[in-house]
Amino acid sequence: MTVRLNLHENMKGGYGIDEALEIAKILEKTGVAGFTTYVGRHESPIPTVQASVPKGGFVHLVEELKRAVTVPVTAANRIDDPFVAARILAEGSADLVGMGRARYWPTRICRARRAGAGPPRSCPAWPPPPGGDADHL
Repeated sequence: MTVRLNLHENMKGGYGIDEALEIAKILEKTGVAGFTTYVGRHESPIPTVQASVPKGGFVHLVEELKRAVTVPVTAANRIDDPFVAARILAEGSADLVGMGRARYWPTRICRARRAGAGPPRSCPAWPPPPGGDADHL
């Protein structure tokens, strides 16, 4: 079993990385096989998935979790570019990378990379409209 773990709630009265690491250590002792990470809550006053957040902007928190546990750690949150994902893995910041929102535009990623173009614009924090594709982004 793996656990999706919020590394920092970004909420007044919420928990931060120190508490998340404590929770992770307890869960690891119970036999959890790995963690998938995220940051914030929908009602957080601090943006977490908006385009204004740098790609991979919360990886520093993932690195702290990776140092604290021995099971695999998946980085997620504002990682929607394969080059950013590859850098995170190459630097050892995480064992795996989750690119959930990028699932809305995989053909665009492939087309841009095959053409040698720069990265496509960021996937927004919501899916394309029903019947639409992500090329309008």
